[in-house]
Amino acid sequence: MYQAIRDLLAKLDFDDQDDKDLLEKIQALRNELVKTFMRNTSVENQLKALEHKISLLIQHRASIHEIDRKKKKKKGGEVRSCHDMMVLQGTGSAD
Repeated sequence: MYQAIRDLLAKLDFDDQDDKDLLEKIQALRNELVKTFMRNTSVENQLKALEHKISLLIQHRASIHEIDRKKKKKKGGEVRSCHDMMVLQGTGSAD
């Protein structure tokens, strides 16, 4: 297969300017590829950081709900949830 490509290239009439143009195009494409890899790496790192933050938020929310449930069981349901307490105090939003 490579031999067939070499034979076809040998039949074509390339001069020094064509070689320079081809090398410049290859270099430009290489530079674009490197920039794209770097951008992808940056986006992947940002995605990992966001996923970590989301998991922490989910854990935090779950732990608050667990604390609320334990308090309700302990006090027979008299204690309001943390969210309800914040709304009553005016520090939280009333969904």
